[in-house]
Amino acid sequence: MELVTKVRKNSWLFLRRAIKELVSHDDSKDNGLTEETATISTMFIQIAFELSLVAHFIKKDGIHGIVKGSDSSLTEEELLAKFEDNDLNTKSFNSLKKQAIDNHVFLYDDDKCLIDEFQKVRNKLVHLNYKFDTNDLYDLKYDLTYFIVKVIIPILSEEYDRPSEAISINLDSKDFVKLINFPPYAYEMYKVAKKQSDFVYKCVHCENESLAVDYGNEHCYSCCFDYTGAGFIDCPYCKSRVAMIYDALNIDAQGDLTIRALCLKCKKDDMVYHCQKCDAEVALKASAGGGKCHFGYCEWDE
Repeated sequence: MELVTKVRKNSWLFLRRAIKELVSHDDSKDNGLTEETATISTMFIQIAFELSLVAHFIKKDGIHGIVKGSDSSLTEEELLAKFEDNDLNTKSFNSLKKQAIDNHVFLYDDDKCLIDEFQKVRNKLVHLNYKFDTNDLYDLKYDLTYFIVKVIIPILSEEYDRPSEAISINLDSKDFVKLINFPPYAYEMYKVAKKQSDFVYKCVHCENESLAVDYGNEHCYSCCFDYTGAGFIDCPYCKSRVAMIYDALNIDAQGDLTIRALCLKCKKDDMVYHCQKCDAEVALKASAGGGKCHFGYCEWDE
């Protein structure tokens, strides 16, 4: 529906500005946000959130899902005409928020408290003032990031499992790199990755601990790098499960069927051999003399 697209586009406009402001914060010393960054980010995130709810209910119920009063009895064509004239009589944010809560739109029911708190802060910023204390400014960098990832993105983009994918295609590439390197975001992506797999390691591309190794679904939840084509075996050195990575696409093209591998946990490297007979993948240096498969020999032959 064209109207949904328009409203979502407006929501992304404010969300992009909020993220740009948030990642402008230098977090190298783990300091709290400045009052200016906290104020601007909070305002833009709240506006983006309100618009995301509007888009959600337009998609769910049509344009009648967001209007009230006498507008409720109008036809869709009449309502669209009023929309173009900036004359729609729309439901309040509180009304849409209540509908969303009643219909379990949010990922987590506990988010209601955070949503209410954000609304209070936003209202005070708009109508009078809000005095942030030092703890507020520190906590906000995590709360704002959580709000983007777990509250807005699932509603705005209907992307529940891979928020970075939705963000990456709607954000300037330079700002996305800054976001990936923003510690509160890296922390959120670590939590997202842990929900997908018990085995989460540092991504070799963005260096965030957000690479979830789940058979057939190896993916970095920070930078969106797809590890399809990579092979993972248990590390023989630190014993971490599926932590040693190698190029599974090209190992069979090597004359001796071996290729370099690196443990994402302990950083030990080795040469992995792929046995064509039994399909075993063996770290050669670690298993030397142990009767494991190696070039020209398969332990099945014993």
